[in-house]
Amino acid sequence: MKPRNALIAGTLAVLVATFCFVYVQKKIENTRKDSEQANVILTERVLELEDARVATEKEKAEMNLQIGFLLYALGENVGHLTDQNTNLADQNDDLRDELNKLREDFESYKNCIVKIYGEAGYLTHLMVDYSNTKEPTKKARSCLSGSIIRYEGNTYILTAGHLDMAGYTVSKITATFNFGVSTQEAEIVGYDHSYDVMLLKFKDPNFKYEGYTPGFADKDSLKVGHRVVAMGSPLCKPFVLSVGCIGKIYRDSPATRDLLMHNALINPGNSGGPLLNEDGQIVGINTMVTGDPVNNFVSAMGIAVSVRSILEVMPELIRGQKN
Repeated sequence: MKPRNALIAGTLAVLVATFCFVYVQKKIENTRKDSEQANVILTERVLELEDARVATEKEKAEMNLQIGFLLYALGENVGHLTDQNTNLADQNDDLRDELNKLREDFESYKNCIVKIYGEAGYLTHLMVDYSNTKEPTKKARSCLSGSIIRYEGNTYILTAGHLDMAGYTVSKITATFNFGVSTQEAEIVGYDHSYDVMLLKFKDPNFKYEGYTPGFADKDSLKVGHRVVAMGSPLCKPFVLSVGCIGKIYRDSPATRDLLMHNALINPGNSGGPLLNEDGQIVGINTMVTGDPVNNFVSAMGIAVSVRSILEVMPELIRGQKN
């Protein structure tokens, strides 16, 4: 090869080698820059992922804390509801026991009332006939209620003492008892208007009443709220029973007697009928009702002379006191 051509070939080779070296260097530089940029991006992404992980862990921790609070609150509520349920169950048991007691009390009271009425052959329906003092042919009639009693070995009919009818005198008293089976004529032994108590006896000396008679209650045992049973002939319908309780006790009323106010239903014709306690003992005799004569919406209350006053005046009545 000629020297000139060899020089040119060598120069070209150097130029090619230089170009290749520069190209490779440039490629390497670009690759390095791309690698560094990719590394920066990757680093930023890693940091973002780490931040996301930390945030997630924080949210998870907060959520676990909230769940813990919710579970605690739920546990507290469940415990509270359980306690409430237990309390309600206990209250329900108490109410059931109370209801059973009320049922037993009602059944006992009902049986007591049935027993009292079943033994009330002594309950007396009294028809009182009157004659006019100026015109004997002119007649009048009223009805009372009463009880056959035994006192100091003798038999009497205890009733109310208001028999006065202006211009009339009593001509006959007819007593019907044993729930309408027996009828006898009666006569007055004694009465006291201020006490409104009267004693009768059977007119026929040969007649002997053999049935059950009620006793008198302890005069100091009466209390407001005690249950009472009233029996008699309201509106002249014989042998009627009603129940109530004592609402008030009047001590030493103006009529010098003890009075019982009660809410057992009574009407005209009940006067003289017995007021009994739950043991079937006489606690008083019904004499009147009190109410408002103007206002018909006011419920009338029954008034009875108490056993204290009855026993107080009894000796005088037996001796024939009539005043």
